[in-house]
Amino acid sequence: MLLRLAETGRGGGWLALAAGLGALMKGPLVAVPFVGLVLGLPWWASHLPWRDRWRTVARAVGWGMVGALLPLAWLAAVHWRNGAETFWAVLEAQGIGRLGAGADHAAPWWWYLPVIIAMVWPLGWRGVLWKGATRASRQWGLRFVVAAVAPGVVLLSLIAGKRAQYVLPFLPFLAVAFAFAAHAVQHETNEREKRDAAFAAIRHFVLVLPLAAAALVLMVAPWVPRWEETVAWLTPRWVVVGAGLGGIALSYFWWLRRSETKANVSAAVIAALMVAWCVVVWLSATASWASQGAFDPQPIATRITALRDAGRPVVFVDGRHHGAWHFAARLKEPLPRIGTEEVSDWFAAHPDGVALVVVDHKRLRHGECLPWRSDWVCYRMAHQAPKPAVSSSGKSPQP
Repeated sequence: MLLRLAETGRGGGWLALAAGLGALMKGPLVAVPFVGLVLGLPWWASHLPWRDRWRTVARAVGWGMVGALLPLAWLAAVHWRNGAETFWAVLEAQGIGRLGAGADHAAPWWWYLPVIIAMVWPLGWRGVLWKGATRASRQWGLRFVVAAVAPGVVLLSLIAGKRAQYVLPFLPFLAVAFAFAAHAVQHETNEREKRDAAFAAIRHFVLVLPLAAAALVLMVAPWVPRWEETVAWLTPRWVVVGAGLGGIALSYFWWLRRSETKANVSAAVIAALMVAWCVVVWLSATASWASQGAFDPQPIATRITALRDAGRPVVFVDGRHHGAWHFAARLKEPLPRIGTEEVSDWFAAHPDGVALVVVDHKRLRHGECLPWRSDWVCYRMAHQAPKPAVSSSGKSPQP
């Protein structure tokens, strides 16, 4: 839509609608690529006259402000209906709270680097595509991608709160970049790699190394005592998942060796994409089974609903994972939350109550416990005394 606005001067309304609805659905992070494209338009739109470039910048800024009225109107409605406290809570959760060092999921500035390396695998590991990108660097299409991705990655790296999904909007731009690079070398084969068997073997090894390493880690991790005792979702079933990834890696390696004398860039790109597709499908089909429901909120939510329907008071101890099951349990109000030091007093006032306690070690589990992500959620009754804490060495302190 931005390109259409630049070339024809039309489509501004659709651009405003897309920006506004995107901000409503996914928050202000939607604007990160948009800002880079608008501010960098005079640089990347080299196929347009200078006057049209600056005119498009002004139009895009104007339509972007129009689109911003949608989330602003929603915020105004929140303030009017729920009050200033909810209004500031939304701003804190969706923007302001992610800036400072105390933000949720705070991480160092370089945190996105390994995430991006994983995102560009396996295409990003083919040197011939980087060669094609160098050849296409003067084309406006590749500049379009750089203007969208580079400022956005820098901005996200400066923000304290970091999550892998924050960089997912850049994937379509990376796909465009790989398309430009592949087009620049689509009729070329690397004769040097064909002649140099040693270099070809190294290239094969580098291409399959990340996948093979991930497969090895998943096959070994369930048997490492420290991880097995502290990670609820890490079950022996992950060995099967790792074996499947290893099979995909071996198949990829076999194809590369078989096609060394006849594969062109297009065939290699298609094969790499097929490997990525196989990895995604395999993980999607097996991850939930392997984690044995550790990422499914429904079992815990069903238990909470059953307790409340039976008239038994339910309280949450401390704050870790608090609120994770409210929607699944269809609660109309959050569960009450108390501190660890208040548990005895709460049980004295509610002898038939149930306290939900999150523990991060197998030895701390007591009573009925269900896995949730890396931890276990245990249902403590009044007659169950708290267990002693586990030290960093994994042993209970001696009395």
